[in-house]
Amino acid sequence: MRKVILAVSLMMILSGVFVYASQIETGASIYKGWNLVYDFPSPNVLSGSLEKSSIKAIYAFIPTTQEYARVYPNPENDKIDKIGDEYLEKTAFWVYSDSETGKDFNGVFNADEYMAQEPLPVSELNLYKGWNFVAILPEMFGKNLDEIKGSCEVDKAYFWNPEDQKWDSLLEGRLNSNPFNRDVINLGIALKVSNDCKLGGDSSSPNPPTIPDSNIQFINQNIGQFKFDGPSGQARIENEYNQFPLNQMIQGDLATYIAGPPGNSTIVKVVIMQVSGDTNLFLEKVIKVYTDSNFDSQLLSPPAYPNIYKLSAKSDAKNEIALWMNSDYLLIVHGQSIFVDGSDAEQIIEDYLNKYPSTL
Repeated sequence: MRKVILAVSLMMILSGVFVYASQIETGASIYKGWNLVYDFPSPNVLSGSLEKSSIKAIYAFIPTTQEYARVYPNPENDKIDKIGDEYLEKTAFWVYSDSETGKDFNGVFNADEYMAQEPLPVSELNLYKGWNFVAILPEMFGKNLDEIKGSCEVDKAYFWNPEDQKWDSLLEGRLNSNPFNRDVINLGIALKVSNDCKLGGDSSSPNPPTIPDSNIQFINQNIGQFKFDGPSGQARIENEYNQFPLNQMIQGDLATYIAGPPGNSTIVKVVIMQVSGDTNLFLEKVIKVYTDSNFDSQLLSPPAYPNIYKLSAKSDAKNEIALWMNSDYLLIVHGQSIFVDGSDAEQIIEDYLNKYPSTL
């Protein structure tokens, strides 16, 4: 097995057993050789055409001790426990594969599907002094390193190029200031920072303009224990929901509500899209995307709910989605156990139903 050496001499390899709060099906490029992939602790997360037996080794990086720990096979749990799986599952893992599919997934070459934890907002990602392995999350799509570095003073930054099996600098050369495109989503970068810090948007930059004549209005307040974390923009929808018939979307946005301490948070996502054309056909296609992804679909009726769809993942019944139309607006509320009677998550559904009543 070939060895992977970072431009630093302090790296070892990690592996362990991880428990997830909320999983989604996503995808990433996986080439023959070493790959740096978001939240990939086991071959069992694969759900596409790549054979699980192709994965020969997985390592994670422990930033607090600047060492690798093996995750698969034979996890080095003594090393993993130094920081915990709840932190590591938000990072990028070294994944060695002895084959590749050569197929496209969502327009990305040589990519395959796998199950991963739903990513936290970039603003909740803490880095430690020294080297850190950072996943390129959907929220980073269209942004460059300067726009997501937050309070971090970045000394060195490299992108692992899985096709060429080499490191490319993000601070100089052809990748300097380049925005992250869809081909690199869920891959990883290595950042060396001067001190403990937190990623996030550039606080010196103004917020982007709102969509012209937009009628999309989120409930801009905390709901129960859930803190309103603000909208992410239409680009995130175009990246995360690209299996939807987005040619009918006029405008859209996504906002998150977060409950719980950093590192052990529960997230509820709210998606609002205004669509054109046949809205019934659009809704049918959206529901089919979910049912094709192993979700059960059920239309709830009064008196419990005013005609909304409840979708539950077959692999994790707590992974739930509420979905309905308000005239030409599609509403999606997605999170863990959001239909529990009297819960704060259910209150988010009810508040949005009051603001955007179902017209199904």
